[in-house]
Amino acid sequence: MSDRTPPPTTTQSHAAVLKLLASTERPPTYKLPPPSSLLSRIANFLPEIAAANEKLEGVPQNERDIECVEEGMRHIEMNVQVVEENEMQSESESESEGGEIVVLDDEKGVVDGYIMAPAHLLSFCDISRDYTYMYKKLLLLGDSQTQFGAAPQGWVNLIADKYCRRLDITNRGLSGYNTRWYLERIGDIVLAVPPHHYDLAVLWLGNNDNVGEGSVQHVPQREYSNNLSLIVSKLVDCVGVQPGNLLILTPACVDQVMLDKVFPDSGRSNERMREYADLTLNVARERQCEHADLYSLFSEHAGEGLFTDGLHLNKEGNRLISQVVDKFLSPRIEGILPLPDWKDLSGMKSLEK
Repeated sequence: MSDRTPPPTTTQSHAAVLKLLASTERPPTYKLPPPSSLLSRIANFLPEIAAANEKLEGVPQNERDIECVEEGMRHIEMNVQVVEENEMQSESESESEGGEIVVLDDEKGVVDGYIMAPAHLLSFCDISRDYTYMYKKLLLLGDSQTQFGAAPQGWVNLIADKYCRRLDITNRGLSGYNTRWYLERIGDIVLAVPPHHYDLAVLWLGNNDNVGEGSVQHVPQREYSNNLSLIVSKLVDCVGVQPGNLLILTPACVDQVMLDKVFPDSGRSNERMREYADLTLNVARERQCEHADLYSLFSEHAGEGLFTDGLHLNKEGNRLISQVVDKFLSPRIEGILPLPDWKDLSGMKSLEK
């Protein structure tokens, strides 16, 4: 036989834990303010979703038309249940004589409809505040000129560096894409990954559409204009970007001599670039979007060495684009600084005065 003491039973273990909890001083807890207006808006919106889904069930599947979901696009179906807070309340709640609320059920942690939190969390978390829109959100759509802009000296990185405390930037540059392929996959491009709301956007396509007619990338001029306009509609309708906060960039001119050496069969020419740049400007004006004529701008800087291969941008070319985008962004986010400067927190500014 062994002289070792047998392990405690489950009941004995629970009793020991309860005894320990009863003898341990509990951290103070406080009643939090009512839920934020955002939660209230969500609660009001959920019944509308349920009513819309019920109405949709009565429509034949082949006749259903769901906004912003086209044939072939993926979508997510959600079943949402709202549970009243009072259903979660524990029967083991009580209030001390001094008025301090004590939570006896740590697992549920709800008293009088309010979620309880330890005091150390309350020092930095204000749940009555909606943090969703603290930072403006910028969406970049384009081809390789936008994708390669994420390089260390690229125009996207230059913008990100300048506005890192004011903007959250999403880069959806897709090398080789034309407007046709972009439009076909617009749901996957802008809706597949959160956020699904953007304050500002920059759209720069057309650099591949204008290649020679024998290329698989070529898109005829009429289709190009229609595609570009539809992409604008998707941005306005599906992710909330208003036309006045959408900057459309035209294709830039190329360095023809360098381009023909590197890509002798590209089918690109400045004549074609100019035609598609004009089409881009027409769409931007019709849709009342902000626009920049990069073809004219780069023509003014011809001979300054702005390209790596006659088409794609080098450091100086990227700097020029960043200046154009910065001019668009600056007045729209001027003065926005979601979090205070460290000197304001430390009192340094008051000492400097």
